[in-house]
Amino acid sequence: LLSATEPDVLLFDALPRALGMRLSSDGFAPGLVRSVRALEAFYPGELRRISGAVLEATRMSGRDRLAAVASSLAGRSTGADARMRGFLGALGAGGLDGDEWAAYVGMSLTDAPVADWGDESRKAFDARLREAADGLLRLVALNFADTAGHLGESPPPFRVTVTRRDGSEAASVAVASERDERAADEAVAKMLHGMRKRRGGHNATILALMASLGKRLR
Repeated sequence: LLSATEPDVLLFDALPRALGMRLSSDGFAPGLVRSVRALEAFYPGELRRISGAVLEATRMSGRDRLAAVASSLAGRSTGADARMRGFLGALGAGGLDGDEWAAYVGMSLTDAPVADWGDESRKAFDARLREAADGLLRLVALNFADTAGHLGESPPPFRVTVTRRDGSEAASVAVASERDERAADEAVAKMLHGMRKRRGGHNATILALMASLGKRLR
């Protein structure tokens, strides 16, 4: 399709070949309509995907909370690289509707408008989002006293710092939605019940579980 330079070539040759049909085929027109509708639906669907991916990666329950956290960090990230500063600026941008916000965040991580994305841009966004979200959460942990008020009260957030044998430390902020916390509570309760049968004491069981989880904290 991209090689077609004339409208008649696109309509009468390239499109039928792309659809695997002859122009005279009864299925050509319906197939063309379906393809056009799929293209029209792609952009709004991609913006919804971006919004959901950003909230999931940053562990935030909503855009307003995420924007407040990002805005509070923007003035404290002077040492961050340009992409992180741009990411924080996009997350905290006001005056945008949901689609405009998602498009801005997507462009901040790929340097390309979402409407122009191909497969490589989508892969780049997914990879860079993981890196940027990890960076944001590290900044939240470092500035916990200033950002905790934006993280919500139910369930209350707290910072966890693990000191390893070699003296290195890993700090992270425990923040979750009420639904995720309920699911985690159920899973932990089952683990504690099973471990207490083997180990005995409540506190000893919790400390053993913390030791296991601490090894997994990045």
